[in-house]
Amino acid sequence: MPLKYIPFKIIFVGLFIILKINCSYALIAPTIDSISLAEFNNLNSNEAKMKKLIDNELPVVYNFIKKHPAVYDTFSKKVMQSQNGMLKYQHNLMEALLHYHQNKFHKAIPLLLNILNQKKYVTQNDSVKVIVGLKLCFMRLLNYPKVLEMHHILMDMANRNPSIKKKDLGVALSNVYINMGLISEGIRYLRSEYYAGVNQYDEYAEANFYNNLGVVWQKGNRLDSAVFYYKKAEEIINEFLLKDPSNRYCIFFQGLIDGNIGQILMSKKQYLDAIPLLKKDIYCSLNYGNLQNAAISYNELALCFIQCKKYIEAGSFLDSSLQILKDIDAPHELLKNLKLRGKCLFMIGKYKEAASTYQEFNKLSDSIAFNDKELLLINQQVAYQTNELQQKIEQQQDEMLIKNQQEEQKNIQRIFLIVLSIFLIAIIIFGIISFVRIKKRELLLFEKNEEITNKSNMLTAALKEKELLIKEVHHRVKNNMQIVMSLLKLQAEKINDKNIEVYFSEARSRIQSMALIHEFLYKKDKMDLMQMDEYIKQLIAEIKLSYAQPNHIIELHIELDNILLDFDTAIPLGLIINELVTNAYKHAFPNKVGNIWVSFKQVNNEYCLSVKDNGIGAPANFEQKKENSLGMELIQLLSTQINAKLEMHHQQGFEVKINFVSLT
Repeated sequence: MPLKYIPFKIIFVGLFIILKINCSYALIAPTIDSISLAEFNNLNSNEAKMKKLIDNELPVVYNFIKKHPAVYDTFSKKVMQSQNGMLKYQHNLMEALLHYHQNKFHKAIPLLLNILNQKKYVTQNDSVKVIVGLKLCFMRLLNYPKVLEMHHILMDMANRNPSIKKKDLGVALSNVYINMGLISEGIRYLRSEYYAGVNQYDEYAEANFYNNLGVVWQKGNRLDSAVFYYKKAEEIINEFLLKDPSNRYCIFFQGLIDGNIGQILMSKKQYLDAIPLLKKDIYCSLNYGNLQNAAISYNELALCFIQCKKYIEAGSFLDSSLQILKDIDAPHELLKNLKLRGKCLFMIGKYKEAASTYQEFNKLSDSIAFNDKELLLINQQVAYQTNELQQKIEQQQDEMLIKNQQEEQKNIQRIFLIVLSIFLIAIIIFGIISFVRIKKRELLLFEKNEEITNKSNMLTAALKEKELLIKEVHHRVKNNMQIVMSLLKLQAEKINDKNIEVYFSEARSRIQSMALIHEFLYKKDKMDLMQMDEYIKQLIAEIKLSYAQPNHIIELHIELDNILLDFDTAIPLGLIINELVTNAYKHAFPNKVGNIWVSFKQVNNEYCLSVKDNGIGAPANFEQKKENSLGMELIQLLSTQINAKLEMHHQQGFEVKINFVSLT
């Protein structure tokens, strides 16, 4: 169930009028000043028009662009075609902020990265704001590694410059770890962040801290600890309300804490005790204008009445929640509302309406799943765009360095020519000092050779450093895959369904085969080629360790040539071997006795992989099962990826042959 985390970022503006606790609400929209088109067109210069846009709030600028897109496009083209670097910088910054305002984070990120590269116009304070913007974008895209990377950059800047306040560095590190599911790390950082920011007693800060601790413990299913911290937060708020009974924020906070305690009572199936607490939370949230919190508690309240078999009352609260959810962006709460509504309608005998509601539920569920996939694709696109932009920046820096070196070389040549001219004149006029001039020339050549030698040594050192960096990348990828495998294992331990546990086990096995390649690469001198015989032996040993049983007598026969393959061929081949050998261990030997042969040979430029067993062979309906098997589909896709010919034989046991030609 959703938990209420403090502090909230209130983005709703205007006045909310409360009618009663389980009825509808009214929202009075605020009046937003707008930019006049005539006023904008009357400005004489692009600089004045840019200042007009920058001096207004983002919603105002967004509304102006939405109303007059052609005018803004013309203005943007003129700015980008001008020679004014500061104007272009301001334009890029405004575009990035507008993309963020529209939740187009994948478009905002490249612009913010480009702004950081414009060192001529960006101050250190500007850099902090831009990096905070990048941190927020990556957080909204759930790209936690990048969030942590931005956070460490900001912390380094804050440690070097005391004028940068750590509280202004965007999303707190505790929030990141909690969202990643690392509860203990989140609590540790939550405590350190609170104590680091406390210079004097602050009731709000202390109450927020205890409520947040309660939320984190509730997420970790430590319900008694959560209630303990909720009660401590409530004691502080109650003392504050004794001094100021009309404080709307404290009244809202008090209701929010009661709502969180109500959710814990629901977890303990104490629904009747939870109902008054949730009602209070709804009243306080509506009174304060926090619609999303009210909608969440309406759904929880309806669930309590459903558990008490009071379906009519539950339907009334679901209607109130739905009225709110129509005006806010909370798809998961709307999904929950539809599910509960369908159950209520079914229980009171309105089967047709229930079926229609469940259809709407399924449609919204599919839409949310699609959005999640789209978010994953956007993350991948952002990662690609970020790397591409960084490569362009590095290329520009390299070109600038080469240009400076060429200019320096020309200057040296000019100096040399001048010196040589003077030297020749001196020979003609002062022959007596010719010997001294020759010595000076030899000395100059010697220094030049020394400089060339030093540059050569520097280039060699830089090359070694890059090789170490590449090894470090492989090492980190391998470690990240180990973390993913550990997370899958932890998740599998929480699942009672054996079929799903098998899927998790197969996923870990596939990740292990890829992690093993990265492990080999960072341990070897040749990072562009993979020693396949060593890798296959190690991979089969890992599979045997995972699937072999004490009462099984399964012998492995391995015949491998000394073959080197590139990284892009080794990974698909490792996954294919993993699938075939794992499948043999799992399905080929019901009598627990048998043999498995793995062969990888090279003839000229052609390679042949063979995995064979003398088990029970394929079942009668093998062709039909093959179409529904993820493993067989994966083998076929990976074979296509390396342009391999795939053959299967299942007369005596089961054998798969894969033939392909090396592209290296």
